[in-house]
Amino acid sequence: MEGEDSGEDADSTGTVANDFFNSPEAKILASLRARKFFDKSKLLAEMVEQEFIKDNRNSRGAKQRNEKGIWVLAATAMPSILVETGFLSNPDEENFLNSDEGQEEVSNAVMRAILRYKDAIGSK
Repeated sequence: MEGEDSGEDADSTGTVANDFFNSPEAKILASLRARKFFDKSKLLAEMVEQEFIKDNRNSRGAKQRNEKGIWVLAATAMPSILVETGFLSNPDEENFLNSDEGQEEVSNAVMRAILRYKDAIGSK
């Protein structure tokens, strides 16, 4: 990277990293990665949603952003999802998510989905 050649400390200034991640090349690479894993990410998200439904959690559906991705998802070289477990603005959901029982239920649902996903892609 430029910063390494010029002796510039990319960690302290952040400009070298910012320049790269904001460059057209980085955006194209992120887009290609996202497309490569789009179907696998969608499958995993749907499986997590199905597990939440089995546990009688509110379902708002598994959604995929097509045009404007979320950078933390687009920058991965693997299937990736964001899991919305509930809304802290809802007092009942806040209490549930703060409880040991709620955290166990949510994490178990995600775990079951990941294991199902692993089985599904392992058979292909």
